[in-house]
This record gives sequence, structure tokens and C-alpha cells, in this order.
Amino acid sequence: MILASTTGTIAVISVVFIAIGWVVYGIFNVVAGRKEVGSEIELAANRKEYYDDETLEGSRLERVQLFGVLLLALIVVMLPAYWVFEPSRQAGAEEGWNNRFASWGSQLFAPTAEGGFNCAI
Repeated sequence: MILASTTGTIAVISVVFIAIGWVVYGIFNVVAGRKEVGSEIELAANRKEYYDDETLEGSRLERVQLFGVLLLALIVVMLPAYWVFEPSRQAGAEEGWNNRFASWGSQLFAPTAEGGFNCAI
């Protein structure tokens, strides 16, 4: 039986408390709900007046198109630049990796008097 073990008892008690919590939450949510059923059009926060067609198809559209062209130009310039500098970045990363591990290895093989582990026999 599940209640025979301590962990089973704790699990059952936890599930009961969680279920009671959800029921209480649901009751409070229903009670706190608005009574104005059907008036969502006036009360909804996302129902504000937006730009008219002249604004959307005029200056705003041109501004968004200009922004898109600028982002495209940025990609056209930066992608080849990244491609050109990538080999040197990889070589620098490999050199840094080798230097770092060579330093760690030299510390391991250093004599005990110098703070190493005297791994070289």
C-alpha cells in the first residue's frame, strides 16, 4: 500500500494539499471575476484605438522599411567581415588553449618546493 512508506505518505499529503490549493484558487478566481459579462469590448486593455490607414501606409511604413534596409546593409557588411576574421579568431583561441594547458601542466610538474605536485620523476 502507498501509505505504508514515509515517502508515499508525504506524496499523498502533498497531492491533497495541492488539490485543495487549486480548488481554493479557482473559487477566489471566480468570485473576483468581473460581473460585466459581455462588455469586454469596452473593458479590454488591448482594445485601444490604433493608427489609421493613412499613418500605417505612410510615414510609419516608410520608417519600418528604412529600418529593414539598414538591418540588411548591416548584415551585408558584417557577414563577410566575420568570415574574413574567423580563421584568425580560431587560431588565437587554439593558441590560448595550448598556453593555458601548458601553464597548468608546468605547475603540476613543478617541484614540491615551488608549490607543484612533483609529478615528474
